[in-house]
Amino acid sequence: MTGANSLDLARVTRVTAQAGPRAEAFAVAAGAGWTHRSVAGGTLFERPSPGLPGTLSRLPDGAEIISAAEGAREARYGLAGAGGRLVWARAWYPGYQATWNGQPLTVEIVNDILPCVVVPAGTGELVLRYRPRGLGLGLALAALALVALAAWTLGTQRTSRRTPRRLLRRPTAAAT
Repeated sequence: MTGANSLDLARVTRVTAQAGPRAEAFAVAAGAGWTHRSVAGGTLFERPSPGLPGTLSRLPDGAEIISAAEGAREARYGLAGAGGRLVWARAWYPGYQATWNGQPLTVEIVNDILPCVVVPAGTGELVLRYRPRGLGLGLALAALALVALAAWTLGTQRTSRRTPRRLLRRPTAAAT
């Protein structure tokens, strides 16, 4: 879909492989751009960070980032140039929403784990938000449970004030 492998899209910059056939197999799969050195029990492969802001892992060819601001639940980017597929190095979960200049975009899944969107060509603002499905319902149920607990607590306190307290005494030897 993107022409990039999972290591590139997930922005992996460091991998340690067991020395021998596993390290050799990784070197072939990883391709160019990785340096390697021996470490205790294996080979450490490293490469530079892709140089994109935040968790962005791929921009469309010909696209330019004008501005970027990322938080845990929302990311905003000013983009210009060519349209195409943007991919984030974040785990995809149900609840991602994206807009381009206020218009909704479909959030797709790349390599069965990473969120991506296809933006049109031009200049605009891309917003990616994460709001877990069921969050609104969960908050409403929690608020309802809190109200019920408060009502029960107040009802219990009023009942205990109206009921006289009796002192229970154990019979003593003199009283028997």
